[in-house]
Order: sequence, then structure tokens, then C-alpha cells
Amino acid sequence: MPKWGRWCLFGTGGVDIELMKDVALAGAPLDADEAKQLISRTKAGVKLRGYRGKPALHEASVVKALVGLSNLMADAGSRIASIDVNPFLINSKLGVAVDGLIVLNNEAARKAAKH
Repeated sequence: MPKWGRWCLFGTGGVDIELMKDVALAGAPLDADEAKQLISRTKAGVKLRGYRGKPALHEASVVKALVGLSNLMADAGSRIASIDVNPFLINSKLGVAVDGLIVLNNEAARKAAKH
């Protein structure tokens, strides 16, 4: 995994992550085209487009989430250590982040605790 700068990791989550190892990395921030390219490098991207007779899922929701989160990471600079969104549920009409975790770096956490 790269050690410099801000990065977005996208892929299959949940219990399949260890089995499938379905992830791709891209530098942040992402624009919509870069987010689509990131998605396309994964098996999750194949599922989004429709697979084995199942309808395509709402890829625009995933793209919007990736672009927004990557911009948040880039804008926050070193204040945010990581952001994890899991699960992100999606169907053919909508995608929504159900849970997320933002981890501040140690210095940012200390400053926030003083307020």
C-alpha cells in the first residue's frame, strides 16, 4: 500500500473481503471519471454494471460518494487519518452509506478534545 499522500481504496466489503481480495487504489482527490476508473478495476464494478441477469446498480451513488469522501480527505489535509464507510448499500435506484468512521490523526484528536 502506498505510504505518501491521500488514497482511496474501493472494493467488495463485508465478509468477502478476505476471500476475494477485491480492492483497487487511487490517489485522492478523485473526479467522477477517476472514480469510475477505480470502480471498473474491481469485481464489485462488474456487479454494479449488472451481472448474470441481475439489473445494474446505481453506480452514480458510488461515484458521488467516492468523489465526496476523497475531497473531504484532501481538504482535511493531515487532520484526518482515515475514513471507512461500511456498509454502503446499493440497489438500482439509490446507494447509501449506512455506517462510517472518521479517524483523526493524534494531533487533530488532541486539539478537538480541548474544545
